[in-house]
Amino acid sequence: SNKYMNMAIVGAKRYIAATGIGFTAGFTLGLCGWGGAQVIKPALTSGYMGLSQLSASGCSLTSLSGAATVGATKFYMDDQVDLKRAISIAVPSMFGVRMGLRMAQKMSSELQALIFNGMSVILIPSYFLIQQRALKNDETETGINEERTNEGVSSLSSSASSSFLVSTDYISLAKNSVFGGCLGMLTSIMGVGGVPLVMSYLTLTSDCPHHLIQGTAMAACLPPVLISALSLGFSGHTPLALAASVALGSMAGSFGGAHFALHLSENQLRQVYMASLVVLGGRSLVASLGNVSRLMKMKKW
Repeated sequence: SNKYMNMAIVGAKRYIAATGIGFTAGFTLGLCGWGGAQVIKPALTSGYMGLSQLSASGCSLTSLSGAATVGATKFYMDDQVDLKRAISIAVPSMFGVRMGLRMAQKMSSELQALIFNGMSVILIPSYFLIQQRALKNDETETGINEERTNEGVSSLSSSASSSFLVSTDYISLAKNSVFGGCLGMLTSIMGVGGVPLVMSYLTLTSDCPHHLIQGTAMAACLPPVLISALSLGFSGHTPLALAASVALGSMAGSFGGAHFALHLSENQLRQVYMASLVVLGGRSLVASLGNVSRLMKMKKW
């Protein structure tokens, strides 16, 4: 009797912890546009939760599906999503997902962890530099507009939202398709949502505001994340009950994070995003060094 009671208590604590992990990840995703997997995967593969990298990826992708749905819907209701651009990225990414998942299922857990942390170390500084450049461009543009106003010259530039919502031409469509295919493959291997990749891509290829970029990126990443989550679930790699707990928490957290993000100014939201890159990027660097050390000892390159 006491044995079963203790097992029930331990199990309940794990599910409560999973819900808390999901809430933290969802809030981070809703507020910053990324970071869900960087919270979920290390937490679920810790000694307390004890999941393998592939199972943690399944839980991560399942919860990110729910969180991205809530976050993207919140941004869409505030007119901060360009559906045409999101669809042009999402559709080809769904084909890349299949290839990436096949590769991921053939890798050892330690190698998957190295790819996740190693790629994070490579990508996160590039995200930061791109946002830093965009921040400087925003400040320059603000200064130019102020000078025009002081001189009594009307601004000739249309709103960033209007220019972003114009139908993409064939060249842009081709670029989005290639990017989407690569996005699907990389995110399925890493077990992440890929929102910061899309945000960086849109920052480089458009002059749209950060809120619109974040909302569009979340909408673009939703289909490939959902396909990855379903594939891992049907193949038996995802502990469904635990994934449901993480997903429940992440959806609640994502709503709160997105609500908070929409009340921040353009510069404030970009600075929050850049701060998250520094914090989570540092964690990934330390973790990747540990992965390399363990792999060298195991000789499983």
